[in-house]
Amino acid sequence: MQVVLQPIALLLIIAAGYTMKRTGIVTSQGYRVLEQAIIWLTLPADIIYSFTVNNPERNMLWISLFGFVCALLPIPFLFLVSRKRPITQRFFLMINGSGSNVGNFTFPVI
Repeated sequence: MQVVLQPIALLLIIAAGYTMKRTGIVTSQGYRVLEQAIIWLTLPADIIYSFTVNNPERNMLWISLFGFVCALLPIPFLFLVSRKRPITQRFFLMINGSGSNVGNFTFPVI
């Protein structure tokens, strides 16, 4: 049951943030403070907490290495493939080509 509830809770947090931005509770620059807090404080603390509570098996850590390699491989490939496109299209393809946002939603499940 927790496997279903945790991703739903994350989606509700994202929906709450979007709603606060649309209603004007948070200003257009206010999200930057929250973004920095999540990236530099909450996410590393969650990872450390996960490793201290769960005691993962050593061979399960290969999943992290595999995910890291799979996220990095498309970037140079798309750089080479999109040589003749405008710089904005190249940048968009290189950043979004690896599908990194999918990992944000699958991380709690794994």
